[in-house]
Amino acid sequence: RFLPHLSLSELETGCFSTVLPKVVKVFASLLEEISKQIGGLSSQNTELHVFLRNILKMMVQTLESLSGCVHYVCSCEESVSFDAIRSLPSCILSILKDTFQHCKSEISPVADAFDDIITNIIIIRLVLLLGMFILTG
Repeated sequence: RFLPHLSLSELETGCFSTVLPKVVKVFASLLEEISKQIGGLSSQNTELHVFLRNILKMMVQTLESLSGCVHYVCSCEESVSFDAIRSLPSCILSILKDTFQHCKSEISPVADAFDDIITNIIIIRLVLLLGMFILTG
């Protein structure tokens, strides 16, 4: 909600470059936690189901926030260069790579639970690619 009050250069130096590397680390730790917990998953373990569902909700919220950042940057009237927002594409690509590697390596009973995350990743990837097309356009 505070993004419209900052210029793109202020966003990069005051927010993106500081916050987004931490977002990548937290997202990776959530993926790691899912990998650790999947072994104990069973239909009787409702506590673990709730725990994993909460992790997935946090991941979806993170992706939605990143999508909002991309939408904002793409809607700016000032000219945008990737150098001005270098942390945002880097963060998104890291999360995309980590998530796809995790999903590829994890064949598990919670694969269906990743549907929301995969859907959001595909959407954010398309938005990012569209934004890159517009910026280089």
